[in-house]
Amino acid sequence: MNVPVAKVMQCTNTFNQRMLLQLQAMGTGQGEVPTIVLRSGNASQDFINRSQPVAAYFVGLAYLKGFTISKHAAASVLWFERAAKKGHSPGQVRLARALRSGLGTDTNLLAANAWLTAAAKIGNAVARTELAALEKIMNPQELEQAKGQPLPQPGSV
Repeated sequence: MNVPVAKVMQCTNTFNQRMLLQLQAMGTGQGEVPTIVLRSGNASQDFINRSQPVAAYFVGLAYLKGFTISKHAAASVLWFERAAKKGHSPGQVRLARALRSGLGTDTNLLAANAWLTAAAKIGNAVARTELAALEKIMNPQELEQAKGQPLPQPGSV
């Protein structure tokens, strides 16, 4: 049986949109646990709590790249910030990139430095590389300020 490509694409898009809505709910700690998590057998409260920043990160990627939803850089920054504040190092790196480039937010090299430093301290190799590159473009006053600023502390969002 041949299924028309348009029908397959429509079903795929509907599924992806439903999954994105479930990830958004999970990323904010609201709504139902996504079906995919329930089916995985890992739906303990601890697993769900640990998955919230990961879900927020993937929602941020969806907005950044235009997966399943229209591209929206400012929305991606908000989702990366949610993940970053919960200690998710890839979210911290993505947030720092946005702060460095000004994509979806105001440029803020000091904040970018702080988030990359936080991610590097928990072992993120990409953060270490990007931190070194960032420090090469910062002026001496910015570098001095960056050394004296407190690092972001993961907490609840």
